[in-house]
Amino acid sequence: MHLFYISGSLKLCGRELHMQIIDTQEYEENPALRHNLYTHTDIFVVCFSVIRPDSLRHVEDLWLPEIRTFAPTTPFILVGAQADLRSSEAITHMLLTAGQRAISSAEGAAVARKVGAASYIETSPDVEKNVRKLINGAIASVLKDKSNESSSCCIL
Repeated sequence: MHLFYISGSLKLCGRELHMQIIDTQEYEENPALRHNLYTHTDIFVVCFSVIRPDSLRHVEDLWLPEIRTFAPTTPFILVGAQADLRSSEAITHMLLTAGQRAISSAEGAAVARKVGAASYIETSPDVEKNVRKLINGAIASVLKDKSNESSSCCIL
């Protein structure tokens, strides 16, 4: 089994933060292992592809109910991935041929509000700024939830 896993530390606002990014989809066939990963999770980054409408339904039907069951108070960010491909004529044609269309930014944001996401972000592998925005959003959500201090911090 291939597992996508990134681990690292950074110092932000005078606090040492330890991050682990784990692709739990690799554990889709083994829920017990996946649920074990949720124990010490501070925030979930729940991704779907804007050019695969079924992936957003999968988020709503599988991943969010599972997160709410095993980590009901843990915040999550909803991420629309592959946003750069939404404007591809070839992708648009392929989707139309299948009777589908890409998820728009407005639709993604509406679903995020409906399901109680801390935020909605769209990103693409080649758009470094949006990936940075995603990571900063996740960190900011955790810091906001865990902070009892009245100090503020700017995340760049």
